[in-house]
Amino acid sequence: MNQDREGREEHGRLFWASLVIGWTAIGFGVVSVLDHAGATHPFAFTAYLLGAVAAHDFVLIPMVLGFGIVVGRRIPARVRGPFLAAMVVSGVLVLASYPALRGFGRLADNPSLLPRDYVAGLSRALSVVWAATAALVAWRIRRRRQSRSFADHDSGGTMPDQANEVR
Repeated sequence: MNQDREGREEHGRLFWASLVIGWTAIGFGVVSVLDHAGATHPFAFTAYLLGAVAAHDFVLIPMVLGFGIVVGRRIPARVRGPFLAAMVVSGVLVLASYPALRGFGRLADNPSLLPRDYVAGLSRALSVVWAATAALVAWRIRRRRQSRSFADHDSGGTMPDQANEVR
C-alpha cells in the first residue's frame, strides 16, 4: 500500500482488482452452495468451512510460527527461507488433506466417494515439496561456493581468465 501526502494509505489497482476477483469468487461459491443445497448440505459445508478456518488460525499458524521460531534460529540464513516456506506448504497440504485422510464423507454404500489412497497422495505431494526445497538449497550452496572460489581466484580485480592473458 502506498501513502498519499497526508499519510493516508492508498490502495493500488492490483489491490482493487484482487478485491473484486476475490469477492466475486466468494459470492459464486455461496450462490453455488445455496443453489445446490440438496447436494451440498449448506449447514454441513458451513461447519466444514468454519472448522477449516479455525484449524488454520488456531492450529496451523501457531504450529508454523512456533516451529519457525525454534528451528529457524538453528538453520543457516541462506537456507532458512526455503526451509520455512516448505514448512508452510507442508502444513497447508496436511491441513487441507486432513478430511480425506480421515475419510470424512466416505459412505459404506458408495465406494466411489473418496476412492483413493490419500495417505500415499499426501506423501507424494510432500516428497515433491521437500525435493524441490532440497534442490533449491543445494543450488544456493553451490552458487555460494562458486562465488567464493571465484573471489579466491580473483587477483587484483581481474577476471581469472584475463589474469593469464598477455598485456
